[in-house]
Amino acid sequence: MPTNLKFCHLSRLLHEGLRDIYSSDSILMHNGAPCHSSLSTQLCLEKKKICYICDWLPQSPDLNIIENIWSLLKRNVVKRFPGTIEEFWKVAKKEWHQIEDAYIRNLYASISRRLDAVIKIKGSNSKY
Repeated sequence: MPTNLKFCHLSRLLHEGLRDIYSSDSILMHNGAPCHSSLSTQLCLEKKKICYICDWLPQSPDLNIIENIWSLLKRNVVKRFPGTIEEFWKVAKKEWHQIEDAYIRNLYASISRRLDAVIKIKGSNSKY
């Protein structure tokens, strides 16, 4: 991946690719990464009326299912060897839209197991 793509583009992803999986009783969790706390991201979340927690500890267990989705997306994009920024965005968008809804639903269903595992081990490392 080109080094200038290391920075987050969360607000762009929220505008262009946020899936319709959030309902009025859902909460988005994100940590204090600059892309999560940027004004454009905060405005986008407010505009879309998405409830979010922004003071999540950066070293907390990875209970957030988006980490699994990012990992899958990254693996799929890297397999396609995009050489330019333009190619990267084209491939990333295509791969994003190819993530199956069933995969996301299964991750969502795993949240209670993730929480139980972390509670059981008192916040230590888990498979999540």
